[in-house]
Amino acid sequence: MSEAKEIKEMLEQSNWIEREYSDRALKDAVKAWDWIYAHRNEDLKLKHVLRIHELLARNIRPDIAGKLRNCDVWIGGQCKRFISDYLLRREVDEFCKDYWRICSLKKQKTLEELQEMVKQNHIKFENIHVFVDFNGRSGRLLMNMLRIKCGLSILVIHGWALGDEDFHFEQDCYYSWFRNN
Repeated sequence: MSEAKEIKEMLEQSNWIEREYSDRALKDAVKAWDWIYAHRNEDLKLKHVLRIHELLARNIRPDIAGKLRNCDVWIGGQCKRFISDYLLRREVDEFCKDYWRICSLKKQKTLEELQEMVKQNHIKFENIHVFVDFNGRSGRLLMNMLRIKCGLSILVIHGWALGDEDFHFEQDCYYSWFRNN
């Protein structure tokens, strides 16, 4: 499979995990990926995370696009409390530092070690739950860019196909990352 097809599949499946099947959402995901790819050599900062979110959410949820959450949210039956704008920003800054620390270790770690570090970095991002919505899609873009920067292949996690009632096996495995951490 060509890299372009693999990227499109990753973006499409990332939407499917969220049961979002629209062409608009896929086009927005492509724009967000193109943007993150164009900025891949810049130090990751909060402003980059906000821009990725804004590109992903602007046509589906313009009310929250590119904005940090300022309320509690319920995820998987658990409440993620809003702590404060300052602390949320600080947690994102720590996530970004970890992101670049992992990049800097590329030549010192095995591919298996890097893969685990990228996974843990992704879990950290999702546990922060930066936004009201689109955390998973934003996080999976960041995770896949970090994978590329570390010399790893893109991770395509297959999600619900339209009309399916059950998780795709890969989606269930992906969700287990969060149950086990």
